[in-house]
Order: sequence, then C-alpha cells, then structure tokens
Amino acid sequence: MENATPLPTTLSTGNLSRSRALTPEQLLVLLLAIGQVVSPALITALTGRSVGDSSGPEPLTTPAGYTFIIWAPITLGSLAFAVYQALPTQSNRGFYPAIRRPAMLVFAGFTLWILAAVNDWLWVTVAIFVAMFFLLWRILLPILAEKTVWTTAERWVVALPFSLYTGWATVAIFANTAAALTFSGWPVTGMFGLTWQVAILIAATVNAVIGLRRTGGDLPYLGVILWALGGIVVRNLNAAPSETPLLPSALPAERILVGVCATAAAVVVGVTVFLRRFR
Repeated sequence: MENATPLPTTLSTGNLSRSRALTPEQLLVLLLAIGQVVSPALITALTGRSVGDSSGPEPLTTPAGYTFIIWAPITLGSLAFAVYQALPTQSNRGFYPAIRRPAMLVFAGFTLWILAAVNDWLWVTVAIFVAMFFLLWRILLPILAEKTVWTTAERWVVALPFSLYTGWATVAIFANTAAALTFSGWPVTGMFGLTWQVAILIAATVNAVIGLRRTGGDLPYLGVILWALGGIVVRNLNAAPSETPLLPSALPAERILVGVCATAAAVVVGVTVFLRRFR
C-alpha cells in the first residue's frame, strides 16, 4: 500500500474544468439569442425606424397589430433555450449537438430580417424567412422525435419556443410575401387584389396542414397558427377605421371576404389536428 501510485488529481481537475467550459457552439447560440432579443431596439436606435413603419398600403392578409406580440415569447423563449443548452450537462446530450447550428442561423436570420424590414427590403425579408422556416424544421423535428424523454424543463424552454417559432414562420413566409407583392405595386382591392390574397391564404393553410401532420398535431404549433389567422379575422371583420388607416379603399365586402377565408382556414387547421389526434 505504501508504494501505491497516487491518483492524477491535477489531470482529473483539468478534465473537469474543460468539461464545464462552454463549447464555441454553445457560446454562439447564447450570443445570437441575446442578439435576437436586443436587435429590434438597437436597429431602431441606429436607423430611426422600426418594423411596420412603412407608409405604403398593407395587404388585407396582414394580421391585427396585437398578434405580433407573439415575438415576445418566441425571442424570450429562444433565450431561455440558449441558456439551458449552455449548461454543462447539455453539451453533447441527445438532440442538442444537432440543433445548435440551425439555431444559430435562425437567430442570426431574425436580426437580418429586422434590418431588411426597416429598410423596406421586403423581398429580402421573404428570402430570409423562407430560409429560417426550413432551418426551424431541422430544429423542431429532432426535438419532437425525443418527446417521450423530455424533462419538464425541456418541455418549456426547448420544445415550446421552437414549436411557437416554427408555427409563426409557417404563416409568416406568406405574410411577408403578401407585403412584398403589395409594396411592388400589386393591388389589395378589386377582383385581382382579392384573388391573389385569397390564394396566399390558401397556400398558408396548405403549409400549416402539412406542418401539423409533420408534428403529429403539436398543440403549441397549432395555437400560434390559429393566433395568426385569428388576427386576420379580427383586422378584417372587427376593425375600426382607425385600425386600418392604410386600407382607405378597401370595401367592407372585401374585408369580409378575406375575414371569412381566414376563418375557414382556421377551421381547416383545427379539424386537421382533431383528426390527427383523436381518430
């Protein structure tokens, strides 16, 4: 026993320190999530403009202003995820290594989207959101695949934020497309204006149904889609004139038609989830 070799305590301590240090990917996810939270205020301070400051007409498919508060739980939830994934225990566990790089790109894309939106680069916003949409699926599907082993924390700070984010992106790519088309001179009223906007709603509905089937009828994903569609209904069916200052030429019948189509879209996605979960 006197000749026993002592344990290499220095080496062990060094390995422990290294295991507790943030990896570069963990750190970048955290920094970009922080950037996602602060970028709207920072870009507004630098440019003097904020998202939604456009002086041109808005499409009838734009949701009511209150719906955009959804960005608060999305960005703050993303920050909670970034903090959680930075814990030493999450370094190489489960789906975390696979989703960090897509998450970095999504968070960076959000900041670029804000920058493009305040400068009225609306077709750039469409391209950015389409890229974010596909990246979000690369995050959400691996998370949902391990649903049976989620911890309570993962349910709230990993699965929920990305369900909301992906659901919002599912409809936002079409809202951005409608805004870009309107900015490019497409009419928002009359037969042609109503036709292409109803087509936008149909495309968004189809995309939502596909997404709901991919998620197995995920309820947070459904909830944010209904939130967006409900905002379109409210804006068109229950909007005071002061709430639609950029639509002076829109007739009540035109707003009613778009509102009814948005209501029908909400029913379709709701029925899709019911059939998916309970049949």
